Amino acid sequence: MGFILNKILIWIVVACSISSMFMVSFVCYTYWPDKDSSLPSWVQAVGAILAILAAGGGLAWQARKQDEAEQNRRKNELLNMLRALHTEAKSYEKMLKAFEGTFAQNFALQLTGRLQTVFPSIEPTFAIYHACAPLLGAIASEELRDDIVVFYAEMALFFAALNRNSTHAALIPHDAAPSSDIADALAQMGPQLETQLKDLLTIAARLNIAIPAVIGSRP
Repeated sequence: MGFILNKILIWIVVACSISSMFMVSFVCYTYWPDKDSSLPSWVQAVGAILAILAAGGGLAWQARKQDEAEQNRRKNELLNMLRALHTEAKSYEKMLKAFEGTFAQNFALQLTGRLQTVFPSIEPTFAIYHACAPLLGAIASEELRDDIVVFYAEMALFFAALNRNSTHAALIPHDAAPSSDIADALAQMGPQLETQLKDLLTIAARLNIAIPAVIGSRP
C-alpha cells in the first residue's frame, strides 16, 4: 500500500511541475511586452525554479508522511510487545500465586523453615520475553523496563532454586527425618525461596499497573 501511494505521489509531483511550467509559459507569453526578446529564457528559468520548488515540496511531504508512518509502526510494535509480555507475565504470576498458597500451607516450612516438598522440575523458556527483549529499549519508562527485566531474571533464579530444593527434598527417606546436611541445606533455601517469591509477586503487581497504563495511553 505504501509503495502505491509513493508512486501516486511521484506522478502528482511530476504533473504539478509540468502544469506549473505551462502556466508560467502561458502567463509570460500573454503579458510579456516584447515576445521576441528574452521571453523563452525567462520562461525556461522561471518554469525550472517552480518545478524544483514543486518537487522539493512533494519530497518533503513524502518524507514527513514516511516519518509519521514509521512512528506509528513503532508505536504499534511497542503496544503488541507489551500486550504479549503482559499475557506471559500474568500466566507466570498465576503460577507464583499457586506456589504462595502451597508455601503458606506447608507445615514443615512454616515450623522449621524447611520446604520438604518435591516439585516437578520447572525450566521456563520465557519465549515471549526473549523474543521481545531487543525491543525493550523502545519503552520510555526506565522503571518499567527495569521491572520487566528484573521480573524475568528473578523468576529464572527462583525456579532454579526451587529445583535445587526439590532435589534435596527428594533425598529424604519416606516417613523419616532428613539428615543434618540435607536439613541444613533446606533450612537455608526455604527462607530464600519465600523471600524470592514475595519479591516476585511485588514486581508482578507493579507490572499489572504499569503495562496497562502504557497500553491505555497509546490507542
